[in-house]
Amino acid sequence: VDHPVFLIFGRPGIAKTSLGYSAPDPLLWDFDKGAHRAVNRKDTLVIDTWNDVTEAMDDTEALSAYKTSVVDTVGRALDVLTVDILAKVPKAGTNGNLSLQGYGHLKSGFKTWINRMRSLGQDVLLISHDKEDKKGDDVIVRPDIVGGSLGEVMRLADFVGYLYMDGKQRTLDFSPTSEWVGKNPAQWKPFPVPPAAKAGSFMAELMAEGRL
Repeated sequence: VDHPVFLIFGRPGIAKTSLGYSAPDPLLWDFDKGAHRAVNRKDTLVIDTWNDVTEAMDDTEALSAYKTSVVDTVGRALDVLTVDILAKVPKAGTNGNLSLQGYGHLKSGFKTWINRMRSLGQDVLLISHDKEDKKGDDVIVRPDIVGGSLGEVMRLADFVGYLYMDGKQRTLDFSPTSEWVGKNPAQWKPFPVPPAAKAGSFMAELMAEGRL
């Protein structure tokens, strides 16, 4: 895979953003506006509206300085794109809610953005909060991504990993279980993740392995 797409999800406060900065030569697209709390901060673009994204993507010379685009978080990015769609496409929805046509625009717009990053020679790291879903008595943890967009993001991602605490040890597991979703084509075992201050190249090394 020339430019793999990784999706990492986990609860708030588990240092997902700090892990994002450990990707190779990253540019972090800060939709959540929480990057200032991260460790090992690197170049960051704070996003207020989707026009910020459009303008940044037009500056291909500036983007060529980065090897990875880190989207933090996917859920908030989709919210920002939703606002843009509702403003520009009258039939996309009403009262702030997308119609079926609107959701089609949302999925295709997000997919186009990710594919454009890859066409510019970048790897992509998507970051998401987690969310518990119940099916009967069973509870499964998924990325906190709105509606049918979750399925589209899961299809786009080559690897999907759940970041959680195993006692006092941060652990990243890409294998799906009865408790959480995942995507693990490399058949990796769970990775112990060092403290954020000592994980400066963690995702860079992992993404290099995922390219093989």
